[in-house]
Amino acid sequence: MSTLRVIGRVTAGFVTLLLTAELLAGYSGRLGIEMVAMNGEDYYCNPGEQLYLRMNAGKFDEILLGINLDDLAYHKGKIAYSSYNCPADIGRTIHQAFASTCSRQLGHQHEGLAGRKVHL
Repeated sequence: MSTLRVIGRVTAGFVTLLLTAELLAGYSGRLGIEMVAMNGEDYYCNPGEQLYLRMNAGKFDEILLGINLDDLAYHKGKIAYSSYNCPADIGRTIHQAFASTCSRQLGHQHEGLAGRKVHL
């Protein structure tokens, strides 16, 4: 991958993180929001990511929803979204939010961990 392409991908992710933080600045709901920037697909043993996992060991059952924003600079085709075994009500909300946008599509299903259906 070219250096310019890598810089573009990193910049897109960083800008999205900042804009999302700005949109959530006035949030005062009952659930907390934690934004975590990771690059686990490419470098799964990054020290910062390992520290995050250690600091949150035993707390992951408290997380209601995790959102993975990936390949944010992609612009040549449709974008897929997935619910990855979310509870049915959350999955419906995700689908309703994205289904009306023509550039997004529900990802393909396959047999996931332990034979459960998941979306890609």
